[in-house]
Amino acid sequence: MSTFATVRRALQAVVQPRPAPPPPPPARRRAPTTDAFTPAPAQPARPTPPVIPLTRAEDRATATASYQARLERAPSADETAKAVTFLETLRAQGKSLEERRAAMEFVIAMTPEWQAKDTYRTSLGREPSADELAKLTQFGSQLAVEGKSVGDVRAAMNFVTAMSPEWQAKETYRASLGREPNVDELTKLTQFGTQLQAEGKSVAEMRGAMDFVTAMSPEWQAKDTYRASLGREPNADELTKLTQFGTQLQAEGKSVEELRAAMNFVTALTPEWQAKDAYRTHLGREPNGDELTRMIAFGAELQGQGKSVGDLRAAFDFVIGLSPEFQARHPNLTTDRDALYLQQPNGWSCGPTSLAMALAATGARPANQDTVWELVGALGARAGVGTPGGVSLIAEVARRFGVNAEANGSREPGDVRAALERGHGAVVNGDLGGGGHFIYLSGLDEAGNYIVCDPWRPQITRWTDADLWAFTHHGNNPPGFAEIWPA
Repeated sequence: MSTFATVRRALQAVVQPRPAPPPPPPARRRAPTTDAFTPAPAQPARPTPPVIPLTRAEDRATATASYQARLERAPSADETAKAVTFLETLRAQGKSLEERRAAMEFVIAMTPEWQAKDTYRTSLGREPSADELAKLTQFGSQLAVEGKSVGDVRAAMNFVTAMSPEWQAKETYRASLGREPNVDELTKLTQFGTQLQAEGKSVAEMRGAMDFVTAMSPEWQAKDTYRASLGREPNADELTKLTQFGTQLQAEGKSVEELRAAMNFVTALTPEWQAKDAYRTHLGREPNGDELTRMIAFGAELQGQGKSVGDLRAAFDFVIGLSPEFQARHPNLTTDRDALYLQQPNGWSCGPTSLAMALAATGARPANQDTVWELVGALGARAGVGTPGGVSLIAEVARRFGVNAEANGSREPGDVRAALERGHGAVVNGDLGGGGHFIYLSGLDEAGNYIVCDPWRPQITRWTDADLWAFTHHGNNPPGFAEIWPA
């Protein structure tokens, strides 16, 4: 092929383009899908159905029912219009009838009127009168206009109500007697408070007067007697009985002081009081629950056998005196007459001999005649004079020998008994009819009688209160006794 032909073909290849390839087939359109990455297309909003007369009537019925339920009245025309608009909005939001009704009642409960009614129900337990409701609602509406919250409005209403004589009267009974007043009690105390208020008294003064009046009642005195005497509240039966007793005394013209003294006396006769007092007297503490229960049961058993309160107390004292705790608190103190008894060596040494027995009971000196003569010198006792001093000298010398001693100028057996119930001994001054005489009482026996150590009459071993009274009240000797116990 010539060079010319070759060049020609090359030029044709450049000048004449190749035919275009056929177009690709069209892509198949895929249906839209949704997944975690592709949001679904928005649905067109459905138009809100128009309010038809039938649903508007239903909303009016709901509003009326809600007002009747909350405020016990029908709504006004303005209230109805506002309520229907509110309910239509809720209906448009798809709320059910029950939800619309609940929302309507909630809105009503936020109103000053409902809060006023509920304040009276909650604070005073009754419905307000028309005038009371109008005044408190007006007060709440004024606060609402000032921008106060519903909580602020209600707190203010509670405060105002609590200032009333009626609320103060009810609260006085709750606080003082732990109960609601009955109708008559509430009426009387409210009238009393209203009178004080009219006189210009403050709420604090009014309440103080109400508390005072209530505290004068037999019921309050009965409750306080149990608190003060037994450290507990009375049960219903105890309170009823003691209140009736006080009411009877009040009807007889007794003063509140006389009434309370009588209640204290009656309570002090119970096994419970005697048990507690025995523990206080002998051990310096209150009994625990188990100790008190057992002692009360023991006392009730004695009472069932016809024993007197004195017998009961003596038995309590004796039982406690046997306890290790009592023995530990009263070391070396013995009431054993046989181990202590000494007879005076002559007619004028009753004082030294009685003190010798007291010191022997504490373990400070042995029970023998050497101790007697040692005390003759210490007391300055001598013929024609005896012991030149009363119980004060006995107590002073006893302290020199290392024991506790205290002089008491009383002649009364009850005071001597109290000393012995404390676990102490007593050197007592009295008169046998021929002049002054000292004896030693070492304690009380199971029957509550005095254990007598008379240095002049060894045959005398027990005395009653009457015997001791005759000894201490006879003649003109200096009265009293020296109470002696271990250091």
